[in-house]
Amino acid sequence: MENKFHQSYNEINYSRCDKISNSVSPIVHDDIKTKPATKDIDEIVTIYHQFIKNYNQINIEFELNNPIQIYTMFNCLLYDGYLSKDKGFQFSGAEARDKCAILGANIIMGKGVCRHISSTLKDILIDYGIEACNLGCYSKILTISVTKLKNQKYSYIELREWVKKNVIDERACRSLYDYIDELEKQKKYAKFSYSLEDEMNSVKKWIGNHIICYSRYNGQDYYLDPSQIRIYRLNHKSKTLFDNQEDGDLEFRIIPTLYSNSLKELMKMSNKLLRPNPSLPIEEEQKLVMDTKLLYGQNVDIFEQFYNDNHEIYNEISNRLVKIKKNKFATE
Repeated sequence: MENKFHQSYNEINYSRCDKISNSVSPIVHDDIKTKPATKDIDEIVTIYHQFIKNYNQINIEFELNNPIQIYTMFNCLLYDGYLSKDKGFQFSGAEARDKCAILGANIIMGKGVCRHISSTLKDILIDYGIEACNLGCYSKILTISVTKLKNQKYSYIELREWVKKNVIDERACRSLYDYIDELEKQKKYAKFSYSLEDEMNSVKKWIGNHIICYSRYNGQDYYLDPSQIRIYRLNHKSKTLFDNQEDGDLEFRIIPTLYSNSLKELMKMSNKLLRPNPSLPIEEEQKLVMDTKLLYGQNVDIFEQFYNDNHEIYNEISNRLVKIKKNKFATE
């Protein structure tokens, strides 16, 4: 018997533990042309900017200056609920208000997908004085197959190592790890395999099916993916992104995007991508990540206070966002 797993940027149904796919919602919105901002959107922007400034007090207090540090702390706070009104975050675009000026504000309602999460990180970096913009990416669709076996062929450790090496999405990893834990409890066996397919939707192939945050700091380039909790590096020959040398089959094609970037930002980004800088050495990158996670774990009381201090702002933004008409083209 064979179950199909698809790696997904969308909400995962953990109870069934199936169909987890890396095909993402189309990067389409009705705000691509410049339109006069409504009063409601202007008010949300003002309050949201105050939230961003409040957030950057964390970076100042802990002296987080490198984009890797800022990205890592942001991930910790976002996924533990400290940046959302009900202290919880769900990977979903169901309630999204996809207006360029307020994309990042969506996470405060407790839901968002790559375009919202990356936009918030981008706004934090820019307010902190670091160059950043959203970057559209395209990747092939990865389908993971799980075949149940009568006899054990791979140890549970080997299955976990396979997931670690081959599965991009953090939520998909957790789902598969849970599946392996259940196999181990029941003394059942399985093997994993995967296949890659081109996206059949030509629009998605053209504009990309994923958004990450691109940043430049102290002469180095950073390709940050907060929705998958991954840091990529550039293959200078193929102009694609990878997260380590072994993941050659999981490359991204980088595509400049107007999504949450102004035309001026788009031009600057396009010029930078034509003249890329090196990335931080991977050993330094990993140390920054680990040190920042440790710092986070040692200061939970400060983040609890931050949440309480900003709860009124969260409620205000959420109450105003729900009054904005949802984009009829936006999907989860």
